[in-house]
Amino acid sequence: SSALPTYYLSQLTRQHVTVALNGDGGDETFAGYQRYLLDRTARLYTALPAWLTQRLLPAMVAPLSESVDVTIEANVIAGLKRLSQVAAITPQASIVRWGSYFSDEMKAELCAPAVTESLNGLSSAAMLADCFDRAPAKSFLDRTLYVDSTNYLPGDLLVKVDRMTMAHSLEARSPFLDYQFME
Repeated sequence: SSALPTYYLSQLTRQHVTVALNGDGGDETFAGYQRYLLDRTARLYTALPAWLTQRLLPAMVAPLSESVDVTIEANVIAGLKRLSQVAAITPQASIVRWGSYFSDEMKAELCAPAVTESLNGLSSAAMLADCFDRAPAKSFLDRTLYVDSTNYLPGDLLVKVDRMTMAHSLEARSPFLDYQFME
């Protein structure tokens, strides 16, 4: 969804310059996403019994309506509705845990059977958890930052910015991704 505003921002920016700096990599380097903080407190929630986290609380919040004039980060009802997903998905897959809108079942329904079969039952959460486990870091946060830097950035954010800026012949540069800076 962020490709659309990036497209129009790139169009406007190109009217004035041919090269622009962006902030890609800043959140992944400085732990700027709200979910990094939420991961810490989610451990308490996921320690509760599954009947509470997977059935009772989701059933209680399901009928609540979400405000459409509040950002997703500030929308308490949306956050409460996401808690069952948070409890069901491994903490090693933070981006899927907090940012996915599709369950594995929904993904399977959306994909052609050949695509689903080619995955051999491997889910996006499992792939990210494997990367988390292999991360050359000790702390939970640093491992999560590693996963985001090696998956979310190159597989989503950088592709989006590259395509949207190139659609307007605008060169985008990401100074936060300088390898010495990131190290």
